[in-house]
Amino acid sequence: IIVALGWLTVPSVRLPYNAFVRSSKKTDSRDFEDSYLYQFSSHLSHASKLALVVYGIDCLGIVLKTIGFRIAPTMSATSAKIIYSTWFAHRIKTFKHYLISSALSKHAEATGQAKVLDHLLNGILYACLGLFLLDVLSVEMGLALTSVVAVG
Repeated sequence: IIVALGWLTVPSVRLPYNAFVRSSKKTDSRDFEDSYLYQFSSHLSHASKLALVVYGIDCLGIVLKTIGFRIAPTMSATSAKIIYSTWFAHRIKTFKHYLISSALSKHAEATGQAKVLDHLLNGILYACLGLFLLDVLSVEMGLALTSVVAVG
């Protein structure tokens, strides 16, 4: 089921969309890649592919434990948190870039401002992701970094 969701969602949604929406006589019909339906099916497809990777890591952990390796009991949960949070941060980055470019595209002089704002928000997003990953991995932090995390 996960494999079908991962690789067949977008093509199976595209066929009816092209058959019904594009075949109508409307002049303002958009391409499938520009529709909200594509965004939803693409997100579902990506999440399914990532779930398959997480299940693969779970299986690998079971195999390693069966062979006799001592692995962390929370390896699969930790890897799932890392994979999904990194993907979610990337999706936020893409959506943020879309919002900034659509909001500031009306002003040609704001192009430099949009780029600076986009990079600044990327830095904040990646800093938050890094702090979350440090927390998930239970990294021992010194006094200075602990105080920065407490303030942030």
